[in-house]
Amino acid sequence: MRILLTGGSACGKSTFAEALAMQLGSPRYYLATMRPYGEESLLKIAEHRKARRQKNFETIEQEVDIGKAEFPSNAIVLLECLCNLVANELFDEDGAVDEGAYQRVYDSVVSLEDRAAHYLVVTNDVGSGTAASYDNTTHRYVELLGRLNAELASRFEVVCELVAGIPVVLKDESQADTSSFEQLLAQIHTKGESPFVPKSSKSSQPQDCNRCSDRSVKGDDGTMMLVIGGGGAGKLTYVRSLGYSDEQLANALLDERPVIYNLQDLVAASVAEAPALLEALLAKEVVVCDEVGSGVIPGVQVEREAREATGRLCSQLAQQAHTVVRLIAGIPIRIK
Repeated sequence: MRILLTGGSACGKSTFAEALAMQLGSPRYYLATMRPYGEESLLKIAEHRKARRQKNFETIEQEVDIGKAEFPSNAIVLLECLCNLVANELFDEDGAVDEGAYQRVYDSVVSLEDRAAHYLVVTNDVGSGTAASYDNTTHRYVELLGRLNAELASRFEVVCELVAGIPVVLKDESQADTSSFEQLLAQIHTKGESPFVPKSSKSSQPQDCNRCSDRSVKGDDGTMMLVIGGGGAGKLTYVRSLGYSDEQLANALLDERPVIYNLQDLVAASVAEAPALLEALLAKEVVVCDEVGSGVIPGVQVEREAREATGRLCSQLAQQAHTVVRLIAGIPIRIK
């Protein structure tokens, strides 16, 4: 089975990919593509190596030339991630663009398909960021990665987007007579490694999306609703349609009001305090947050940290929320 996992920053892609690989069997090989560029990345690499050892992954550090990685034919191979690989291949040490990078990366990534029993590739949604702020070189990177994502999505049996830790199946052509992706999801859900297992649907049937018509807000067990989506996607309009007045909406502020919106701004104001917000947020009726994980990783450390902290917090909220609604072009879609 070939599986492409996409989503924004800190949305749970890597953790979910590892859970899938562990469910698929062994031996497990982790093709790590991150190139260390400073203390921050070295710390991340060390943490990732330690975590993978505990899950019985054999790590292969392969920053470029991914097709040269060696592993047995019965291996479960996880490539993490395509974004780093593209950057490593596209830019030289001086930042100059290698125009031959696209074909080289595509050929090398595809060459691993028939060499592994199962093949998982983690990538990022970098095309949904603030494109106006990108320079020409960054636009080139976004275009190249987007093309690769599209090519792999057309080739692979399964494409799955992670949204606040929730797997949303975009394509599933896996064969039920072996080990289908839906079966894998059910097994992971049983083990408590995923907050929700959506009913998979063929990419040719978008009308099967589970649109939210349920107006219930607070769950029977007191849990809250999480509403997410891009900027201007209609999140507050949807919340108002549930019967909330503007006086009940708190803008990036934790107070007695039942709804808080612009959670991403509250997190950015004090990234270090983000984990401590969870308990108070769970006591709300509705929490509204922009999806800020898409686009190119910010060059400024504090912006990277805020984006990742927001992603992690939303994943924690989604895991405990009774309902998660995602707004796309004003359309509310219930993903949990």
